[in-house]
Amino acid sequence: MAYEPKAVRGLGWAMVVLGSLSVTLGVAADINFSARGVGALGHFVSAPVWSGLLVLTTGILGVFSAKKPTNKCLIVAFMVVSMFVILACVCCITIAALGIVVNHYVDSCRQYDWSAYCAAQERHNNNPDQYPDPEVWNFKTYDCSPSAIGLHAANIVLAVIEIILGFAVSIMSCVGLCTMRRGVQGSQPQVFVAQNPGAAGAGAPVQLYYPAQMPPAYQVDSGAAPAKTSPYLAPGNYVYFRLKQQQRNPSEVNVLVGCLLHYAASASSVRFVYGLFTLDPLGTIVEDMAYEPKAVRGLGWAMVVLGSLSVTLGVAADIHFSARGVGAVGHFISAPIWSGLLVLTTGILGVNSAKKPTSKCLIVAFMVVGIFVILACVCCIAIAAIAIVWNHYVYGCRQHDWRAYYIAQQDYKNNPSQYEEPDLSNFKAYDCRASAIGLHATNIVLAVIEIVLGFAVSIMSCVGLCTMRRGAGQTVIYAAGPVPDGTQGNTVIMQGNPGVQGSQPQVFVAQNPAQVPPAYQVDSAAAPGVQEEKKGPIPADSV
Repeated sequence: MAYEPKAVRGLGWAMVVLGSLSVTLGVAADINFSARGVGALGHFVSAPVWSGLLVLTTGILGVFSAKKPTNKCLIVAFMVVSMFVILACVCCITIAALGIVVNHYVDSCRQYDWSAYCAAQERHNNNPDQYPDPEVWNFKTYDCSPSAIGLHAANIVLAVIEIILGFAVSIMSCVGLCTMRRGVQGSQPQVFVAQNPGAAGAGAPVQLYYPAQMPPAYQVDSGAAPAKTSPYLAPGNYVYFRLKQQQRNPSEVNVLVGCLLHYAASASSVRFVYGLFTLDPLGTIVEDMAYEPKAVRGLGWAMVVLGSLSVTLGVAADIHFSARGVGAVGHFISAPIWSGLLVLTTGILGVNSAKKPTSKCLIVAFMVVGIFVILACVCCIAIAAIAIVWNHYVYGCRQHDWRAYYIAQQDYKNNPSQYEEPDLSNFKAYDCRASAIGLHATNIVLAVIEIVLGFAVSIMSCVGLCTMRRGAGQTVIYAAGPVPDGTQGNTVIMQGNPGVQGSQPQVFVAQNPAQVPPAYQVDSAAAPGVQEEKKGPIPADSV
């Protein structure tokens, strides 16, 4: 696959070094400024510390992932944490940039000899002709601005490098997940032969077909008595027989095949599942994983509805307040619009992913955008909550009849005994606070629901990626329907991966592990993927 362990290991160690350096600088700055008793703006937020710890964690995950490059859970975790690294580093850069700019105007980073300054001020007051007015700058004992700005600049440089590495990790992990394949060229998969339950007991020949060839249609005598079936089986149903990966040995598989033969239905459309793999009657392998298409489709449509509702409310609020000419706090940031568009995009991805549940690229995209939905909705909630509080104290949301107010004010000045001093609140023509607060509250409710759905999407996608299995290189059992006694039973052998020239799949006979037929021989002179059909009888006691 495109997930190169050496490159991942290099990225991991680079992030470990950078994260450790960021944490060290952040802790050293906090200790230094605390000991000095100064308040360097932005430093006590400790952005380099928590962002550095996140980078350090990502690097450690990368090192472990390089040791186990086929572990999807580690790859998914590596990719997800790297996205948070990007966001954390963006926040770190923003805080550091603000700290550099504002440190010039904030005196909390400077210390003065106030006793000497007060004495000089007292001398000036007593004898201004002899002593000049003292400047406080001349009594400065310590200024942390240069060191604070230098540390902020260093943090910005480190954060930029960490963002680049975060993007590299995200892209490499995403591509690695999309291109990951099970099975290796030249591998020897095990193929188990399941004899038809209704086949003749003595010497009934069995036809063996190489996977590249399409077997003939299975013929059932319509005049024969129907075979005994299970009431739980019907055409198109699934029968799940689960075995752990470590338990796949011939003896236990023979027991499994016996169960398949016992519960075989007369209809050949019944699907049998071995382990985590589903095989339909045409030999198509259907992946069985924790990524349920119906649930994904439901999540997708729910997010489409919620995203559309958020966008509609946001656009309606902006149009309404713009037409009124009022400035409702937080509304013209249009948080419901851009967060709603992100939720809508996630929902569309979910609907498409439900149609193609085996597409890793769609699952990865669904998971990634679901994570960004959580972050966007958290921002939307924060903006709406702040706006609800501030709307009580900001007059931009109110409109007044200023003409009537000025007339009343003039009347009061001309004749205060006859007219009362006008109160501005009595001349209020429009107040958008009620509608603004209501819309903010609605956005908060929608955002909370979207956050819950975002977590559901992220968890389901992550688990789906971790539990997804390819049929390549795995054991597959195909059991056809029963046939009447006295007829020839056909058993079609299907293996999970396509035939590879030079490979020899191992063939075992069900219900008799002591007797194994000869290995399937591949004609090395034949074209790859097209092999000669092999036929041969199976001894009677092996059926």
